[in-house]
Amino acid sequence: MKRYVIIGCLILSSISPRLFADVISTAQARALTHNAPASLRGNIIYGIGNDRYIFRDNSGNITIRVGSDGWGGLYISPSDRIEIDGEIRRDQSNGQIEFNVTQIRRAPGSSQEYLSIYGLNQPLTQHYLARYTSPQGLRQLQETMRRGSLYHSFIRNEVERRGLPMELAFIPLIESDYIPTAVSPAGAAGLWQFMMNSIGPFDIRVTEWNDERMDFWKSTMAALSKLQDNYRQLNDWHLALAAYNAGLGRIMGALRETRANSFWELAERRAIPNETIHYVSKLLAVSHVLTNPYYFGMEPFWNVDHGWTRIRVGRMVDLEMLADAAGVNRHYLIRANQELTRRITPPDPNYHLKVRSIDAAAIMAALQRNDITLLRQPR
Repeated sequence: MKRYVIIGCLILSSISPRLFADVISTAQARALTHNAPASLRGNIIYGIGNDRYIFRDNSGNITIRVGSDGWGGLYISPSDRIEIDGEIRRDQSNGQIEFNVTQIRRAPGSSQEYLSIYGLNQPLTQHYLARYTSPQGLRQLQETMRRGSLYHSFIRNEVERRGLPMELAFIPLIESDYIPTAVSPAGAAGLWQFMMNSIGPFDIRVTEWNDERMDFWKSTMAALSKLQDNYRQLNDWHLALAAYNAGLGRIMGALRETRANSFWELAERRAIPNETIHYVSKLLAVSHVLTNPYYFGMEPFWNVDHGWTRIRVGRMVDLEMLADAAGVNRHYLIRANQELTRRITPPDPNYHLKVRSIDAAAIMAALQRNDITLLRQPR
């Protein structure tokens, strides 16, 4: 079958009208007798190549192909229920069935909220799109997401639970390269790069035993709350992101001084730091690539859900000794609790460790045993 790539169109597999009627509604199949408006309503189930997806409506699955502009700039994820309006036509020369799209939108009631798509067309964002989609850029993205794959599902799930833009889940890639123990020259630490002077409003502590800025659970909760507060103050996600980087006061002051109406206007006037201008464009570019992985030839291995949960320790424990006693992989227990400076829990019986759900029962059983030692005695 001849391959067609039509910008702004979805092309359905070349199949007979009878088979077409088997996979979409009868009303839509009747439209094949002449050029007529029609609608497809359903979900994207998964990708099967750089530009092909499985779309499911109430009647079954359809293989669809998208043009080189993807979904016309609209970010689509498997959780989205979408509506596609257009006109069904049959090419009499080759029997190809085309669905010429006039509009793609998320169905009413969608809980997802997304960043404005106009930022993708900004020259600086295009610069970073070109960089991240180069062979070297894609390799670096995959390497970074491999490092962050333990934490990304937790962050993504929390973003979804709060109904926030999915792009926020990729901020740790920009902030810390997904290194939970990263410390900047200025002293910011963790996946979300919290400064000491910014942890006050949140349940984050720094002691001789731990630095909870490196706690992926607590820092994620704090960062998303901070971003939500920025959005409540500024009513714009681009500005909220800029405020996360440069500080809320600085962005609000720039808006007052310039009377600008948008982040892009502030950027054009150079009224905010150059780092902040690049920060937002980088995030938009990275988010576009990683929310459309199949389009760019990547497998989204980072979406594996590790099912993190928290367990009260009840006593001081050494992580390696606890993992061995429970018969679980040390790697996961240590990497989940990077905030512990000595890999030993603080002298607080109410301290909670983060563990994978599949390890939780074994670790709880080990913690409850009084006949084993879980802390090395000082010599």
